[in-house]
Amino acid sequence: MGLEMNVFVVTALIGMYSKCGTVKDVWDVFDRIPIKNVASWNAMIGCYGKHGLVDSSIQLFERMSMKEKYGVEISQEHYSRVLDLLCRSGRMVEAYELFRKCQLKLQIQSLELSSMAVKSMAGEI
Repeated sequence: MGLEMNVFVVTALIGMYSKCGTVKDVWDVFDRIPIKNVASWNAMIGCYGKHGLVDSSIQLFERMSMKEKYGVEISQEHYSRVLDLLCRSGRMVEAYELFRKCQLKLQIQSLELSSMAVKSMAGEI
């Protein structure tokens, strides 16, 4: 990409490549974004998840967690994306542990239904 990058346009490109199934192309585009925003991180995490690359998705989530280096604060949306990926891949214990962590970190009160779903899938209800 020889043109100046607009993070919003590039994030849309990530979404398009993701839908086409070209994960390597998605990574190449994502990797070239000089200053990533919340949407670009979320699009890349979602791409990995859509293609069954749950471990890669979680690794990217953890990398994004280094707020000092990347300047991105993890939001409820990010936690929701990773929770969904863990649940879909049958990793209920990890999903529940992450849910408890994000509940404490973000002081989330409105995720009662999600909490019940994760607990139910983990066999606690």
